[in-house]
Amino acid sequence: MGTTGRQGRRGGVGRRSLPIARAYFAAGGLGILIGDGQLNYRPEQILEAYYAYSLNQWATLTFDYQFIDNPGYDADRGPVSVSFLGACTRSFDPEDIMEAC
Repeated sequence: MGTTGRQGRRGGVGRRSLPIARAYFAAGGLGILIGDGQLNYRPEQILEAYYAYSLNQWATLTFDYQFIDNPGYDADRGPVSVSFLGACTRSFDPEDIMEAC
């Protein structure tokens, strides 16, 4: 996985595959959202890109996009696109603000 960024910003792109999950579904395993006991096997491939932008030292906005081909190692499923927009806040110590001023 590679990342890039400037001060206050982060982004990246990556790929991953989980062979343990493939074996589980091939054996007829069922999951909450995938697995019907009949696996038409194809390699699962995931491409993920994310970006994080720091608004200030306490808040960050994030965006994440995932493209999943053959989810659950099953050619009868997908492809699927998943995106996420989020905000993250951190608690802070008021004394840190006084030191910065």
